[in-house]
Amino acid sequence: MPTFNSLLDYVSAIVRNEKIHARRFAGWLREKLWVRPAIYCAGAVIAVSLSTTAKYLPFADLAPELGENLLSTLMSILTASMLGVTAFAVGSMVSAFNSVGTNATPRAFSIIVSDDISKSALSSFIGAFIFGAIGTIALESKFFDKSELFALFCITLLVYARVIWVLVTWIDAIARLGRMGTAISRVEDVTRKTLVVAASNPLMGAGPWDDGATKHSPVFSDDVGYVQDIDMSALQEIANNNDMIVHISASPGAFVGPGRPVAYVEGRSETFNDAKIANAFFVGQQRNFASDPRFGFVVLSQIAARALSPGINDPGTAIDVLGSVTRLLMEWTKKRTMQQMKWESGSDAVEFSRLRYKPVTVDELLENGFGSVAVYGAGQIEVMLHLQRYLQLLAAASDGGLYNAAEKFSGEAFERSKLEMEFQGDIDKMKLERKEVLRIVKDSRNTMS
Repeated sequence: MPTFNSLLDYVSAIVRNEKIHARRFAGWLREKLWVRPAIYCAGAVIAVSLSTTAKYLPFADLAPELGENLLSTLMSILTASMLGVTAFAVGSMVSAFNSVGTNATPRAFSIIVSDDISKSALSSFIGAFIFGAIGTIALESKFFDKSELFALFCITLLVYARVIWVLVTWIDAIARLGRMGTAISRVEDVTRKTLVVAASNPLMGAGPWDDGATKHSPVFSDDVGYVQDIDMSALQEIANNNDMIVHISASPGAFVGPGRPVAYVEGRSETFNDAKIANAFFVGQQRNFASDPRFGFVVLSQIAARALSPGINDPGTAIDVLGSVTRLLMEWTKKRTMQQMKWESGSDAVEFSRLRYKPVTVDELLENGFGSVAVYGAGQIEVMLHLQRYLQLLAAASDGGLYNAAEKFSGEAFERSKLEMEFQGDIDKMKLERKEVLRIVKDSRNTMS
């Protein structure tokens, strides 16, 4: 459960109209299991309360006569059954979460926890239980008239219909929640959303990174951890007020501390307080998917690494991960090409003129996504053949940075394979796939030229 101070900090940030805090608060709420059940419980209280206003509605006198025993029976069935179903739902979700943490990677836990279907089901069951309990108390109070009893009866039927529908749909979802394929699919979907945003706005509204930025005055963060978000608006305001240029060297996902600069300041005065810039970097103990596109690739790679461990020995899962990473990179390439066209046409202006930013590179994404597979699967011919073939697809994409990176990674993976594989026939197969990568890269270069 959240502490009062943490809620107060978030709310006060939103009151100050700080968009980045509001976005982080919304993401924080989405990851909490208690939020939606709390809303449903409040809805249950409101539903029972609304039934007491039925006597003020038109045609209230036409409501049929209902016995209180009927409603009492329905409420008893609802409360008794929902208590057991809720306990079963919680147990099933915990089992699925443990399965993901054990078989996939603990880093995927937050994605599975945020599953909308499971949270909606659990919330519906708890809300129905609260509704039945409050309805029973209201009935025992003996202050309902004929129209109010009929209104409560109609609301009860709607609650039953909702619970039955949720239960039917949720059973199918919970059966797949803890499966490896579901975990990979969820990580891929979340990564895709972040990657599309990163490809559409790779510089986060700033100007391009200057290779000579490191000669300027460095700024360090007192906090040790991962950069989770950057308040670009605050940095722009600071730079404007102090006539400076801020070169951002720590993108979301970077591990920072007192010895690793988060930025370099050009034009810094001797009296300037570096803490103003450091405070614009939100540093936490863990990376997150919302603003860090590389983290999704890291998690997918860790799933593949665990699958390739001797204790599990599941090369099929590693191959599935390679397919997910390839799809993500292909989509990222398309978005980046569209962004490049905007830059060339001049339709995409720089929003933060005094900031410079280093975007995520294709080499980083390839290393994050394929790196563990290339290391732990170097001796498995079926995995390495798929890796080379997926790199061929990436090399065929009409993007210079992508085919150059694919060629480089293909060579490194091939060299690792030669060191691990003992059977000459397997090495010969790898040579053929490596030659195909080189051929495709050559054709792509000719096309680009």
